[in-house]
Amino acid sequence: MRGCGMAGWTYIAAAAEDRTAALLFGLYFGIMATLIVYNGILAYLLRSKSYLYYVYIHLSVLLFFFILNDTGSWLLRTDSAEWRAIAMMVSFFLMHAAALMFTRNILPLKDMHPLLDRIFVLLFALQPFLAAAALHPPADTAVVHFNSTAVNAAMFAAILAAFRRGFRMAKYFMMGWSVFVLTGIAALLGQAGVLPADWRIGDVF
Repeated sequence: MRGCGMAGWTYIAAAAEDRTAALLFGLYFGIMATLIVYNGILAYLLRSKSYLYYVYIHLSVLLFFFILNDTGSWLLRTDSAEWRAIAMMVSFFLMHAAALMFTRNILPLKDMHPLLDRIFVLLFALQPFLAAAALHPPADTAVVHFNSTAVNAAMFAAILAAFRRGFRMAKYFMMGWSVFVLTGIAALLGQAGVLPADWRIGDVF
């Protein structure tokens, strides 16, 4: 082993890190796949839109994760930088549309807060147009930031409104969504180079 030198140790360390990353990704994919299948079965058996939208969220997040981490490019045909950019934007806005649909369904906004309900409907209707606008630099960054801010602000407003009206599930929804938002921010900051851009930050997402 002494003869392997610094280059050999570097290769061994890189290979070990790649194996660990692959193991974590496989675990993540397995959990997501299990949640999709399980909630899909519940959606069918119970005829529940909430479970169906929950499946939609997991599918859109998984697609975004694939593209963000350059995983499965052969399957998604994102080897081209142009196609990867398009796929990234489409999956990003699909993810926000799913979040809007799920939140509007699980929190009874239509009866509880009609104004917020109309805002959710408007934001959902805007997603295809915002996705199209985001495909044209230099407006892409501004559109993405506007959409993320608007959707998250609307969701937190809905959660707070539900909590104030005694809707018990709002507390757990707030906890889950806060964790998702914080880890998503960490992943994006890692990709942007603001945080250390190693695979661990991507896997947190």
